Amino acid sequence: IRDDTDRGVPQIIADMKTVCRDLDRAGTRQRTIWAIVQYFQGWGWPRFPTREELWAMSYLSIIHGANGITWYTYGGSGQNHGVTDNPEVWGNICALAGELSKLHDVLAAPPCAQPPAPEVTDGPAQDALGYPSISILLKQHQGKWYLLAANSSKAAVTARFSCAAGKQVSLPQESRRITADDRGFTDSFAPYGVHVYTWE
Repeated sequence: IRDDTDRGVPQIIADMKTVCRDLDRAGTRQRTIWAIVQYFQGWGWPRFPTREELWAMSYLSIIHGANGITWYTYGGSGQNHGVTDNPEVWGNICALAGELSKLHDVLAAPPCAQPPAPEVTDGPAQDALGYPSISILLKQHQGKWYLLAANSSKAAVTARFSCAAGKQVSLPQESRRITADDRGFTDSFAPYGVHVYTWE
């Protein structure tokens, strides 16, 4: 995040695609990919990512191929600020790490067939770099399905997902449910919003 434009968050998609393409060319795609996501201010970066940007960049890195994740931060001195800079910054990183820790076994599950891309029914269909606004990753673990979805657009988006037909879809991190119809379900995303859906 180098400025207040809407290009910083989708840049993580561009970076992940570059890494995966380079590994494919080298014939080493089986290597583990660790995404390194900015979480500091200074050293040429004018500000910390917002909470929403941090969540979106972290989930987008996983959705687009990261097998692991770390957040790059400095200790901080002068006008440079690291992860322990203030209680809000520290609280954000602890909350996100805790959230992903609860999903560890799901994220480590083997790849499975992916559903069609969601249909954007309201808001921009593409982000500032031309990627689809909503990125998804479907995982299966112990008889349950988990769908990670993240909005890389700096605008609200509504999308329709063609999976979980006829199921009760839970969003455990948000304490809400959606009843899917016979074609799937629809949900709304705040700018840079992230949702994790699950059903049996």
